[in-house]
Amino acid sequence: MADPASLEDLNGILVLSLLSPDGGGNQAVWPKAIESLSAIVGGSSSKAGPLAAQYEADEGELLASVARTANAQSPDQKNHGWSGVLIVVDVTAHTATPSVTPSLEYKEPITGDYIEIATFTPITDVTDTGKYLYHITPKSTPAPDWSEAVQAEESEIDVHLPSTWRWVMTHGDGDSITYSVSYGYFRS
Repeated sequence: MADPASLEDLNGILVLSLLSPDGGGNQAVWPKAIESLSAIVGGSSSKAGPLAAQYEADEGELLASVARTANAQSPDQKNHGWSGVLIVVDVTAHTATPSVTPSLEYKEPITGDYIEIATFTPITDVTDTGKYLYHITPKSTPAPDWSEAVQAEESEIDVHLPSTWRWVMTHGDGDSITYSVSYGYFRS
């Protein structure tokens, strides 16, 4: 008997096939079909299964924790239909008074040029370590209540998350600042 569930990628369109031994809607087959489908697409985890490997994770690291004195940008990120993203800049050390301006850039698909679509308040006068949160979402999505979430600054911006984007940290001086940048996609 053929596997009761199969998932094919036909030129970017996912096709789900559910089969029963008698060709009809035999309900005894559905639990096995769901189990097979879970194995194909990765079950409840977006990071498991052979098909899931084709798609990027829904959260991860954009920039590793490193002391920096010069501009840094993340690799290109693909948005597969998420409504927004939460970016976390985690400052763990600094010297003197660093100044770093975070921004979001859209990658134009034909030329490959980057277009800045959002610039945030610079991280300056850092007197302590802490987390800086950036909530990027269309205006229709309600803003989270972050009053207890962080000790540093949070920013929210009304912009649609582009299909291909990257995060940029532009350094305004040569003072060292150690930070990592992570992200988590979300749906409204």
